[in-house]
Amino acid sequence: MNFLTTIADERIVDVRFPGGQLLVELKDGRTLATPLAWYPRLLKATPKQRANWELAGGGYGIHWPDLDEDLSSEGLLRGAPAPGAIGERREGRAGVNQSATTLSPAIARIDYDEGTRTLHIWFSGGDRYAYMDVPPAVFERLRGAPSVGAFVSELIKPLYRYEKRAA
Repeated sequence: MNFLTTIADERIVDVRFPGGQLLVELKDGRTLATPLAWYPRLLKATPKQRANWELAGGGYGIHWPDLDEDLSSEGLLRGAPAPGAIGERREGRAGVNQSATTLSPAIARIDYDEGTRTLHIWFSGGDRYAYMDVPPAVFERLRGAPSVGAFVSELIKPLYRYEKRAA
C-alpha cells in the first residue's frame, strides 16, 4: 500500500502587511493570515518599522528589532494573539474598563468593568448584553481564547446572569 505523506515545514519565508492583516508565508507553501490588531506593537508601527524584520530561531520566528517584537510560526498556527491585544485598558466611571473590537464573526465588541464585574458584549447583529458577576480571571481567559465566540457560547452564556441592554 502506498501513502502520500506531506512534510510540514513551518519555517517562515516571507512577511507582508496587506489591508490590516499580518500574512506569513511558510516554507511548505501555507500562508497564515491574522488580524494586525492581534499584535499592538505591529499595529502602531510605521510601515518602515514593520518592513524591518528578520528571521529568528532557525527560521521558526520573526523578530522586529525596531519594535522589540517577536512572533513564532507555532504561535501563529495556534492563533495566539499577543497578551493584551484584544483589550485595551482605559479609565472608566467605575474602575478600569477593558474593551475590544472585531472579535469574531458573531461578536463585534466586548467591554469589561472590573469595578462591577460586568462583561458587556455587543453582537454583530446589533444586540448588546451585560453578563453580571463575571470574575476578572474569566475575562482574561476570554481575551486569550482561540475562539472568542465559542468561549462566550460555552462558558459565558450558560453560566452567568445577563440582561439585554440598549445598543
